[in-house]
Amino acid sequence: ITNYNYAEYDRTVGEDDEVDCTTGTQAAALMVADAPGFVAVAPGARLLALRARQDGALPGTEEGDPIANYADAVLGGIEYKVDVLVITQSTQETPKYRAAIEAAQAAGIVIVAAAPILGSSGDFPASADGVISVGASGEGDIAAKESQPLASGQVTLAAPGDNIPTISPSGPGGAVWAIASGTSLAAAQVGATAALLIAYEPDLTPEQVAERLTRTADTAGITPPDPVLGAGIVNPIRALTEGSSSSASPSTQSPTAPNDPRDRAGTNPLITTTVIAIAGAAVVLAGLVILLSIAIPAANRRHRASRDEDAT
Repeated sequence: ITNYNYAEYDRTVGEDDEVDCTTGTQAAALMVADAPGFVAVAPGARLLALRARQDGALPGTEEGDPIANYADAVLGGIEYKVDVLVITQSTQETPKYRAAIEAAQAAGIVIVAAAPILGSSGDFPASADGVISVGASGEGDIAAKESQPLASGQVTLAAPGDNIPTISPSGPGGAVWAIASGTSLAAAQVGATAALLIAYEPDLTPEQVAERLTRTADTAGITPPDPVLGAGIVNPIRALTEGSSSSASPSTQSPTAPNDPRDRAGTNPLITTTVIAIAGAAVVLAGLVILLSIAIPAANRRHRASRDEDAT
């Protein structure tokens, strides 16, 4: 993991112990972890972490301008030539932050952003045009209680985000298993699915990625567009196997993932994904904001199990 600090200060506990970002670690785990008994959406990735913020500066430190730091981290994603930018914090819009998001879009980056939760200070950048905004679903594929609609615009789609098994910052005994909730975790899963799509089909545009994710989302019990769940709940298997909008219906599609691109001569797709994850209190890795740069081996297709309609 390579870390870059955009937070303007270092928050530490004791003398040498770094404060780890709980939400950042949990989001990263859902995207790329490959541990005994736990396999993420897109395992086997290299991570690039960019710290943009930590909540609650310690005495004698200054936090600076958090939203400006978000913008700087997004610009960092452009500099490092990422393909998917996942932002797991909703906040207020500023001209600098909007300009950074627009610059990332102009660079052809797929932007996935968490929808606001109860208590969020705003709904940006989820509310920005062209951003894939992600709500959280709960048990029974209904909207999670804390997942909120956008004040302006429409949530694009959703992913599980209520009582989700994941991994928190490690303690003396190693990895710490956790049950967590939030649209940040939902956005991580959608972002990882977008990364897999681009790994298999590197010529997809951001608009095509959004179209594929929404068209193949599960809609059982949902009347799209739902204020919180949008077009439905992300289904990585369908997104990877159903192809363009002219493809056959799900019932005629093979449940097998596409041919491994590494089997085709001359191809070895490299996909970089950026994740900005912000925790609410004390945090990991290098802080509250995690930027993930993911190089996904094409053969790593251990996606979440397809839903009931794909099992037939």
